Amino acid sequence: MWDVIIVGAGAAGMSAGMYTSRRALSTLILSTDLGGQAAMTDWIENYPGVVGKTHGVAIMGNFRKQYEEFGGKMRFEEVKKIEKAGDDFNVITPQSEEQARAVILAFGLSPRELKVPGEERLKGKGVTYCATCDGPLYNGKVVGVVGSISEALDAAEYLSKICPKVYLFPQRDKLLGSAVLNEKVKGIANIEIVWNKKITEVAGEDKAKSVKWADIATNEVGETPLEGLFVEIGYIAKTDWVKDFVELDAKRQIKVDKENRTNVPGVYAAGDITDVDYKQVVVSAGEGAKAALEVYKYLQVKAGKPGVLTPDWGGV
Repeated sequence: MWDVIIVGAGAAGMSAGMYTSRRALSTLILSTDLGGQAAMTDWIENYPGVVGKTHGVAIMGNFRKQYEEFGGKMRFEEVKKIEKAGDDFNVITPQSEEQARAVILAFGLSPRELKVPGEERLKGKGVTYCATCDGPLYNGKVVGVVGSISEALDAAEYLSKICPKVYLFPQRDKLLGSAVLNEKVKGIANIEIVWNKKITEVAGEDKAKSVKWADIATNEVGETPLEGLFVEIGYIAKTDWVKDFVELDAKRQIKVDKENRTNVPGVYAAGDITDVDYKQVVVSAGEGAKAALEVYKYLQVKAGKPGVLTPDWGGV
């Protein structure tokens, strides 16, 4: 029986784990990855106390180091279901079933997919959703980037430094990033912007070899050879697996109050997966800390003790 199980190992989940562990709560983090969206970010310049540009992977690596130094445990497993078990909870993955007195949902947002033929089959075989994570694997290769938002332009700019040719498919007639970033990408010689072409298929047998497209205005069809396709079209809340467990808003985000409580006693949520407006690493970290402190109070009251936050002495 764990005091708390945290679902997700991004900024919110890792921060929550640090705080629960320092309060001497036995803590398990279950996640499919380490770092969430923060780890997919090439450079982070606005995290307080971190001076200059720092790679997102490096920051999240430090989060993990701190969490484990405080005694927290982590396993890479995908949580499929959470069930009530009296006042406690069963947290179920394909590999295990764990019990916890409280749960923090902090699994963030997931990359939006193209939903075209070949995409699912070629994931990890040329189709990827993180230029920062997977870009080095395509050093010296011809690649494509799908998207018109800032994340897509950042990806194209980064890949242009290590790839001889980068095709940028905004799937529209304009770019939606910042004005400065738009002009920067347009001025890079080995980035070719393929305007008004909607991706209709990723072709290839064992690995991606091209993308097929259709012109939005004329319906003309064509094919562009490449060896890697980076899909950068935003993120969505994949909350179907908890929709019957906690309350969601119209955007399918988990609804929380100012104490990070969901509508289920003992279940808290933090970070980008919640209906908190600002999706920033520092905000997620702060929300994770809040959720952890509220869990501590909840478990103190549940154990018949005063729900008062004493100073954090590292789990005395």
